[in-house]
Amino acid sequence: MKREYLISAGVIILFIFFISCQKLSINNLKANYHFKKANKLYSDQNYKKAIEEYEETMKYAPNLASAHFYLGSCYQLLFKPGIESEDNKKKAEKAIEHFNRVLELDPNNKDVFYNLGDIYDRLRNFEQAEKYYKKILELDPKNSNNYYVVAEFYNKYDKDDQAVKMYLKRIELDPSNPEGYSYLASFYSNKINVLTDLEKAKDYMRKSIEIHEKRVALDPNNAEAFYSLGVTCWAMSYRVMPNEINEERRAIIEKGIKALEKSIELAPDYPDPNAWAGLLYRELAKVDIKNEKKYKQIAEDYLRKHNEVRERKLEKEKLLEQMRAVTR
Repeated sequence: MKREYLISAGVIILFIFFISCQKLSINNLKANYHFKKANKLYSDQNYKKAIEEYEETMKYAPNLASAHFYLGSCYQLLFKPGIESEDNKKKAEKAIEHFNRVLELDPNNKDVFYNLGDIYDRLRNFEQAEKYYKKILELDPKNSNNYYVVAEFYNKYDKDDQAVKMYLKRIELDPSNPEGYSYLASFYSNKINVLTDLEKAKDYMRKSIEIHEKRVALDPNNAEAFYSLGVTCWAMSYRVMPNEINEERRAIIEKGIKALEKSIELAPDYPDPNAWAGLLYRELAKVDIKNEKKYKQIAEDYLRKHNEVRERKLEKEKLLEQMRAVTR
């Protein structure tokens, strides 16, 4: 009797286990079905419909971290910064809720820290955004691109010292990559749009020019790098030193002209360096009054060359478009 009871109990346990496995298997199939549908809708940027399918997915797989991640991403993408409606605020709240759920399931998910940083940034919550962006650096300290993201974040809030520190760290991790120098040089030169302190503006532009020179040294066959250096020299002369007649301004103008001439040599079919060279010769005419007429004439020659190269470029593009139309 006892033996028969044990056998019966064993059969019941096996039966319950079998039913549970079947239920689990069916739930997995249903979750997978809705998850695939949701992902397709997400790829098609149909985020509202994707939300419905991700919600269905989680009925059958409530702990599926990737479903929570993409559901949070849908709400994040639908959120519109600056709109104070309750519906819009709810989207931000739902995004944060699902991203935090991912962290419960996957505490070291770098993508979630990035998204949380982004959503708090768009909510203009500097402290919370900074906390999550710093977490990215802690988790992945050797990834130079992370420092660019955080630098741009600090730049947005005019935290110049922190931004520069991040840009420099990116360069330190990848010192032979000209891109890092380009980012830092652009940061300094763009700041003259907001700076009211003239001496600080000069200091920032000097740094920008210096970093651009390091960039062209690393990438001496890059026409765009020389072009950027030339344009920055023009901005220093025209926007920061417009009333000065001294050796520093002249040296900066000549440096810019030399950079633009190199850009023209490397990319003769690109018209813009000619225009900026013309503008720099106009700057030189302001500094060297004795040769004003000569430099103004050179400026006109460069501006005429710009128009000629531009016309050839447009004709070439028009011809290529006609050829493509014929072969379609």
